[in-house]
Amino acid sequence: MALLKQTRVAIILALVAVIGVAGFSWSKWGDSQVSGAASINSLAVQNRYVGVSSLTKLLKQRGMAYHPFSSFSYGTSNHQPNGIVIHETATPDATAWDEAQYFNNNWASSETYVHAIVDDKQVIQLMSPKLGVWGAGPVANSRFIQVELAEVNTRDKFAKSVNNDAIYIAGLLHQYNLKPIRATSQNASTATIWTHNAVSNILGGTDHTDPIGYFHRWDYSMGEFFDLIVHYYNQQSGTTNDAGNSSSSSQASTNAKTSTSSNKQASSQSQKPLPPLPQGHTRRLVHAAYLYNSAGHVTSTHKASGSEVTVYGTRMFAGRKFYQVSRYRYIVAYNLDDQLRRLGHAAYVYQANGHNTGTLKSAGSQVHAYDSLTLRGRKFYQIGNNRYVVATNIDGNERRLKSNAYLYKANGRRYGRQILRRQTIARTYGSRVKLHGKYYYQLFPYALVKAANFY
Repeated sequence: MALLKQTRVAIILALVAVIGVAGFSWSKWGDSQVSGAASINSLAVQNRYVGVSSLTKLLKQRGMAYHPFSSFSYGTSNHQPNGIVIHETATPDATAWDEAQYFNNNWASSETYVHAIVDDKQVIQLMSPKLGVWGAGPVANSRFIQVELAEVNTRDKFAKSVNNDAIYIAGLLHQYNLKPIRATSQNASTATIWTHNAVSNILGGTDHTDPIGYFHRWDYSMGEFFDLIVHYYNQQSGTTNDAGNSSSSSQASTNAKTSTSSNKQASSQSQKPLPPLPQGHTRRLVHAAYLYNSAGHVTSTHKASGSEVTVYGTRMFAGRKFYQVSRYRYIVAYNLDDQLRRLGHAAYVYQANGHNTGTLKSAGSQVHAYDSLTLRGRKFYQIGNNRYVVATNIDGNERRLKSNAYLYKANGRRYGRQILRRQTIARTYGSRVKLHGKYYYQLFPYALVKAANFY
């Protein structure tokens, strides 16, 4: 009986432990409880906030010129912002600093400017949120602060970047005495948190859909991000300072002073145009292939063998070569470059660091050769994931015979009396091999010619 009681206790303790662990992987954010994407939030809150850097100071430190934007007063009754628009840059791997320089140098021609750009390492404030900018069309520009989130390429960086973004936005809400209210078609006059997509669908004057697509690439949603903002809004007891000063979760709450500036009003739909893709060229798929996103993760989209794609350049993900086939999609290079080639010479397999794996491919065997690189001055073909063979074992070298030459077997015995005539150009494969004290070149599998017969 005592043993049964002990067993029951053990089972109850085990269940408690399981429930405790399961509960730890779930996070409550605001009024919604989620798993999946909430794990991003759980990861996000483990990071320290990076604070705010002023673009003018960053440029000055580097001896670069600051080109001030022609800002304007908000069209609200008190000339203060009454909301924040959340954007993403749609430029894979461009950092906040890269984007800040873009806006600084090109706003006049692109008619685009935002208040701040955020990534996993920086929050760069381009100008004071007291004044309006051109970020999401004329309706939104006259009311809202504009904040861009830079695209990153790992889940960890994404969590850090949304953490920085949420803390910065929560601080802005406090700064302008605003409560977090997510935009819907029913609350357009009072909502304070907008996506560019919501502006397009509710207010108009623009047709962009960010950051929805970018969030989806990380199995994340605007709902989870809003919950993260609310989390920090509730945690913060005050407001952030203005441009150039770091904000944290313990800053004092004050109302921002009303701006009296009256620079020109934004009259155009103003949003950063996507940079053009480089000149592409058409290629045909050797194998059926899945498409990958800009984070290096496979998608559900599948291209059939033999179908054509337009290639815009290359990119490396985790040591693998990919071709870019659209703005945000990539195909493993193997599916386009693969050629079934025959080894003219036995070949050892190497890694990209030059290490010999000890694996030997026999002469005459076929390999899939689909990329090349140079290691220590020698050309190699890639035949697998981090697997390479010396290119001369496949391509060979053309050599001219200076005298008539017999053909020999791998054991050093002659193939009858058949000869190759002098001045014949023969293709040899690999390096010289030594048999019975003499050097030979391999012409093709199982046929050798004495090296002394070549020039």
